[in-house]
Amino acid sequence: MNDGCISTREAGKILGIALSTVSRYFDQGILTGGHHPITHYRRINKESVIALMKKYGMKWEELIELQGNSDSREKTDTCGQGAGNEGKQ
Repeated sequence: MNDGCISTREAGKILGIALSTVSRYFDQGILTGGHHPITHYRRINKESVIALMKKYGMKWEELIELQGNSDSREKTDTCGQGAGNEGKQ
């Protein structure tokens, strides 16, 4: 699914944190995204991962390809069809 989002596992690998930490950050609104419309798995906005990396001084320049060629502003709400964190279970 190339919709501007990545899985919690991918986000954890990029950030160097545990899957449970990614889920907690998502639930707390530190990482943004939505839920997959069928599986209800969390989907993390790539931009929020990069923003977190910038905030904590992590090397993010190599990950710029995460943003792809499309306009990141339009992709922000596409994780889980705009379900956002407020739709958590």
